[in-house]
Amino acid sequence: MLLSILTLAFFAWDERLQPVGGGGLSNPDFLQGGSGWSATPGALLLPDQGPAVALVTGPSRQIAYISQDVPEPRRFDFLRMSAEVRLENVFARDKDWQRAGIVLRPFDRFDQRLRYWPYVMFLGEGSGDWQRYQKTFPVSKAAGRLTLFLYNAGESGRFLVRGLTLTAVAETDVTRGTRYALIVCWAGLVLSAAAAMFVRTGTWSRWVLLLLGALILASTLAPQPGLIYLVGDSANRAFGVVDATVARLSPEQPPAVPRSLPRELSGQTATPQDQPSPTDDRRPSDRDGTMAPSTPSHDESPAAARQGVASAAGEGDIRAEPRRPPPTAVLRQWLDSVLYEGRPILGLDKQVIAHLGAFALFAGVLALSVSGIAALPLAGYLLLAAASSEVLQSFVISRDVELADFTVNAIGIFTGMAVGLAVRRWRRVGRVPKASGDGGPRLRPSP
Repeated sequence: MLLSILTLAFFAWDERLQPVGGGGLSNPDFLQGGSGWSATPGALLLPDQGPAVALVTGPSRQIAYISQDVPEPRRFDFLRMSAEVRLENVFARDKDWQRAGIVLRPFDRFDQRLRYWPYVMFLGEGSGDWQRYQKTFPVSKAAGRLTLFLYNAGESGRFLVRGLTLTAVAETDVTRGTRYALIVCWAGLVLSAAAAMFVRTGTWSRWVLLLLGALILASTLAPQPGLIYLVGDSANRAFGVVDATVARLSPEQPPAVPRSLPRELSGQTATPQDQPSPTDDRRPSDRDGTMAPSTPSHDESPAAARQGVASAAGEGDIRAEPRRPPPTAVLRQWLDSVLYEGRPILGLDKQVIAHLGAFALFAGVLALSVSGIAALPLAGYLLLAAASSEVLQSFVISRDVELADFTVNAIGIFTGMAVGLAVRRWRRVGRVPKASGDGGPRLRPSP
């Protein structure tokens, strides 16, 4: 518990990062007007207030914003941004982000947005006088582009910003050494917990628990986008192996050979009526007769349609038959929608299911196999482990400590323990008594 408090206090201390240079923005304080910024018509410059920029929007207007790219973002480790903001009757729209905001959005080298990376400095609505906000952002080494957006996406109102600064910051030698010392302390704590679990569990279960614990620890310390891509790539490789195995066991039949060659390949010359005219607006596939027949109408039976296809093929047309989809095509599509598009599973987010399932499985196996410890202290140790797993995410710059994740972990612990203890009690009650010759209860003969 003390180590968790020290770790949280260390990473909450913003002064552990010291300025090392500028952030590379051009004209961040608007002293040169709108130079260096891309802007929409809703952005107005107010020289008499700082100067400041005002982002005005209304029901019939698009989002009012200004933006600027940070040059060469991968040369930075951290960027500290600060600005004064003022809100004047900003009313939010339906979505959470449709308010007034300042964001520093990272994109990868393929110009795709890096998800799960911290980027929001300010997000607000309503009215309020000038107030300064500050936040430090880690910079991903995978960021090919880093864009600063100041926007007003509300239904109405004005969003004013002035005194914007962007500074490159980095750890000092003292703070870096403190971070390494915390890492060593956490490593010793994890190894001692693993040794205690190894001693108090059975032969088969200790290796299962060590494997599950290693997977939970690895997912805790892995950067979030990298973890998602790792799962997706591993699953796609496994699907590729399955598809290749099925293709070898059940090879696809080659397409049927046409009974005659097309006119172009048989040496016949095209007749005048076959030549396209300048006024013919049909597609080439319609003119040369190689397009497959259209879908049957309501008056045409499927059998007649099949007969039409067969007769057309007999006239010398070569048609590419559709290839058989791989066996895992549907599963691939579903997994991609879950991992990359956020599709829920049974109404739950993938992260909720991952947290719930991992801790429920770990707690269930531990409750089923541990000896020499009561259920209540065991639950307390597991809750401390779940809290520690959240605190450990402070060491990963793309992860945050979230109370919601700890709550889901706790639910998984109690669920798994309930199932494990129930199975353990059922196994204890359901044991068959030993035979009389083996030291079990003896049966007396009836008088």
